[in-house]
Amino acid sequence: MHRLQAREILQRHMPGMSSPVSLFLPCRRVRSPLLIPTNATTLIFSSVRSKKSHWPSHKRECKKRAAEILDERLFKTPPPKPDCPICFLPLPPRSLDESGFAYHPCCGQVLCSGCTFQIRSDATKGNKPCLCPFCRTRPHTSLKEAMSRANKRIQVNDGGAFEFLGSMYFGKTHPRKEGLRQDQKRACELYLKAGELGSADGYICLAGAYYNGEGVKKDVKKAIHFYQKSAILGHEEARHNLGAFEQMSGNVDRAAKHYAIAASAGFDNSLTNLRSCFLKGHANKDEYETALRAHKMSHDEAKSEQRDKARGAYQQMKTEIFG
Repeated sequence: MHRLQAREILQRHMPGMSSPVSLFLPCRRVRSPLLIPTNATTLIFSSVRSKKSHWPSHKRECKKRAAEILDERLFKTPPPKPDCPICFLPLPPRSLDESGFAYHPCCGQVLCSGCTFQIRSDATKGNKPCLCPFCRTRPHTSLKEAMSRANKRIQVNDGGAFEFLGSMYFGKTHPRKEGLRQDQKRACELYLKAGELGSADGYICLAGAYYNGEGVKKDVKKAIHFYQKSAILGHEEARHNLGAFEQMSGNVDRAAKHYAIAASAGFDNSLTNLRSCFLKGHANKDEYETALRAHKMSHDEAKSEQRDKARGAYQQMKTEIFG
């Protein structure tokens, strides 16, 4: 393959590339790969045999560049939180002891606990029927009905529906006594599809399955890989877990970066760990103060009277059940 042919291929398949990366092209006339200065971000080979024969000569550079690209994606600002379609406030930060929002398979919407609690509270008092706040459909009364609604949402490639149905098969959403046979392998397939459709919850559930060896063979590297995918999509708990992995591996500086991003999104445990990193000198004062202010702002933006009532009712129910 000649230099002119290589440039024509690049212009045809990768127009407008701006980040300069070396392109290695094997040529029979030259013993070593041709280094062509061009704006390519991939490697092009004339055959699989050429790729294998020339791989050792640029293996180190390729792996280094791949790690740089991953870090660029991993540590950039995560996407903003979506709003609740009823109260139009940002969805509350995720927490390890409670859920501030939930997916509704009837309409495929993610609604905050405050809006759902208000409807149920009015229904309990006898003022209004208990309906979905968004689509005004009655809640499902059986596992079969919930699965039927989720399957309808799956037909339109709703990532939340794949994750919802996967949690059913995994045994997280409903107990076994309701008649659904656990199928963790099927659940992991649904989690993967959910993640591919943009569900951060799908990826973190799949990461947990790989970490614990549930439904799939235990593989910590794959677990970290899917935690990274979930964190890139904006999942605070996945980001926190990545920080914990880095901290256990001795990469405390990288752990502090993960904790700072998760704390800025409102994750309480990450703020605690970031404070510990700051006191030990692994995070500077500006990073900690910025994360602390962003953490408070994230909670203030998502605060409402209805959500506070829902949180109080949840804590009361938890106390009555577990003591």
